[in-house]
Amino acid sequence: MPRRLFGFVVLFAAVFMPNAADACTCFEQKVACEAAWDVDAVFVAQVVRVERAGERDLRVHLMPLETLRGPSNILSVNTARSESECGYLFQAGETYLIYASAEAGGYGAGLCSRTRRLSEAADDLEYLRTVARTPSNFGVVRGTVWRTDRIFRGPPQRNPYPGVRVFVRGNGVQEERETDARGRYEVPLPPGEYDVDVEAPEGLYPLSFRRARLRSARGCAEVDISLHSDGRIRGRVVDARGQPLGGLPLQLVVPVETGFFRVGDSIATASDGTYEFTRVPPGTFYVTFDTLRPDSSRPWTTQQLFAPGTLNPDAGEAIVLPPAARATAADFVLPDTAGVVRLTGQVRTAAGQPVPGAQVYLRTASPTARYFSGPPAVSDANGEFSMIVPGDADYKVAVALPGDDQPRDEQRTVRPAQGDRFIDIVIPAK
Repeated sequence: MPRRLFGFVVLFAAVFMPNAADACTCFEQKVACEAAWDVDAVFVAQVVRVERAGERDLRVHLMPLETLRGPSNILSVNTARSESECGYLFQAGETYLIYASAEAGGYGAGLCSRTRRLSEAADDLEYLRTVARTPSNFGVVRGTVWRTDRIFRGPPQRNPYPGVRVFVRGNGVQEERETDARGRYEVPLPPGEYDVDVEAPEGLYPLSFRRARLRSARGCAEVDISLHSDGRIRGRVVDARGQPLGGLPLQLVVPVETGFFRVGDSIATASDGTYEFTRVPPGTFYVTFDTLRPDSSRPWTTQQLFAPGTLNPDAGEAIVLPPAARATAADFVLPDTAGVVRLTGQVRTAAGQPVPGAQVYLRTASPTARYFSGPPAVSDANGEFSMIVPGDADYKVAVALPGDDQPRDEQRTVRPAQGDRFIDIVIPAK
């Protein structure tokens, strides 16, 4: 049977989960007033018998008792054979409230729907027997705004956030609400699709805006939003003579049992050597530069240079960042032994016209062939770009023009140790 009905992710149990029954990971289950309108039928039925239907499915034969939405003559539903595949394990003789979706040759129900034993469905039945049958012009877009602090390798702290402005826009409508003491908001609206966003307080940011699909004027769309810590770590990188280093890629890492783990995306220093990591969660962090030199103490890794300028992590500056805090690190002094070089270049057309806004990537040449840890250099109005990289590595060049979905490889190798310091990128005519 199709596995698209209720939205889930099936993970490989042997790798990620100790118990195969836990391998079905459902998205957050919808409330009754939303789930009822996402399926084709909701009804109460007693299970007569369960039998195999193909290699991976079961067919559940039913005796319908009460139709709440959809057709009244559904005598069977299909489901996957195991919970690890998000199948619902119906038991013969038991009575269930079933949320079913139409599929080829019948109906399907699964673990990720609101299907449940009738004895556990009191709230669903109250809604389905009353509000779901009452004529109405407006449904409800509602939800909770949460303050979520994700401490690395620790349990997230999650609390409702009152007093936040929520905006709901769509179908020519723009509504604004403020969350109550429980972090809740509620907006009556006609059926349709709406964008839901918040005005994040200082030091916080919403993970993303959300879209509400209100399918019925008797239903609801539940849209929760999480606000996360917009922690900031600022600093400056200079060379051994105190001169600022612009275009140097930096990473933020946290200590783990086997070394260090990168957090978030790498960034490049500005022309005056300054940098700022944003949207940093609470935790203890180190600012590092990847030298790309093999680390003999940890196979399959490269040496990290730790701020304020050491290969010894114990001598690195540990930055402890509370939720939504700002921190300024000491100057990161890059020693001459780091062996970095500045590469410059230009992106131009075959006719010689500069290409502004192109993103230039370097990746280490075979056998590793991975993108260099730094972000791309972006060409300016003259098509020119600049970056600082470890000088003893060989690089392949890739470029993404404005509008490209992904970088395109250039058939060339740059060897800074052999004097390659300028990269001329010519974009062929289409």
